Amino acid sequence: ASGLVEELRHFQAEQDWLEALRKGMVAYLRGWQERPEFSRAFFVEMPGVGERAWRQRRQAYELFEELFADLGQRARKQQRGLPPLDPAIPRLIVAGVTEFVAGEVWAGRGDRLSELGGPLLLFIVKLLADDATARRLESLPRQGS
Repeated sequence: ASGLVEELRHFQAEQDWLEALRKGMVAYLRGWQERPEFSRAFFVEMPGVGERAWRQRRQAYELFEELFADLGQRARKQQRGLPPLDPAIPRLIVAGVTEFVAGEVWAGRGDRLSELGGPLLLFIVKLLADDATARRLESLPRQGS
């Protein structure tokens, strides 16, 4: 998972935080989709293996949480009217996205993860910003998905 996080950091260079998020989401879902064995191990099997595996997974979560915290701060720089980012939001995003993707992998739909980008993006944008920004995201042309 840390290799995937490193790949996602490249999108931080995008001028607009929404584009960074959109491109990152496409890469995130495709990354898991293209590694079905690893996806099943990470999302389905690893949580029950024991404390060591749990700690490794928690470390991966923290890397993703940092990415979302950075995006939340970028959103506030680009959209001055947004309220301060609650520190729990990045962790809630990671928990929600992870469990949603894990459910899809567990149900045998790991080959279709890239189709989940739209709902996941809306979920994340609503938590990092607001409903108006989510509507703006919906109106942007879709690229790479």
